[in-house]
Amino acid sequence: MDAPPSAEGGVQEHDLAAALRNLPGDKRGWKAAKASVRCQSCQAISVFDPEKVASRCEFCGSAQIVPYEQVKPPISPESLLPFKIDQGRVRDALRQWYGTRWFAPNKLKRAALTDTLHGVYLPYWTFDALVHADWTAESGYHYYTTESYRDAQGNTQTRRVQHTRWEHSSGSLEHFFDDELVCASRGMHADLLRRIEPFPTKELVPYAPSFVAGWVVEQYQIDLIGAAQHSRDRMESET
Repeated sequence: MDAPPSAEGGVQEHDLAAALRNLPGDKRGWKAAKASVRCQSCQAISVFDPEKVASRCEFCGSAQIVPYEQVKPPISPESLLPFKIDQGRVRDALRQWYGTRWFAPNKLKRAALTDTLHGVYLPYWTFDALVHADWTAESGYHYYTTESYRDAQGNTQTRRVQHTRWEHSSGSLEHFFDDELVCASRGMHADLLRRIEPFPTKELVPYAPSFVAGWVVEQYQIDLIGAAQHSRDRMESET
């Protein structure tokens, strides 16, 4: 793989409310000619250079793909993580891994030993939020007293008895969520992605069309509104 191209400027983060109200036209599209197809099996939308001929879905391998056009261009990527490992190294690692799997299916072996490996850029949204939460609770504190009693033989004995004192408690907390990831892919299983998340978002570089030239890109299918709600629900569950 050639060295990734350079991109000027820095990665910018945008106000969510402003983006939902009105997104400028220059913030849409891929900034280069692209063709799109949609898989009728897994519903993934693949975007690639127009001279490339797509015969199968890059995600599920289905041949049931159709040209895809949409009324409004997608929101342009703000940034991306360039590939750092070339296809040769990935293929060698895959073959080595396959050699340790005695019961792996033959179909996987054929994929590992042939040139069927392709890099694909997956779509993600990231969200930042400063969360403030007030809380109330009843806090229980154990304390012990000593009491006397008579045993079966009539002898006086003592024992410790546990009691609980309940007190009202309240407080507040603040937490900053930084670069919370929401995958916008329909072509990848969420449980597989969670195994490799989080990604090093501090290494993101500004998007430039040259980065994705020659690569397949999956267009997001969870839009900004849906991703924002998903991120909010997750933040609330963690607060």
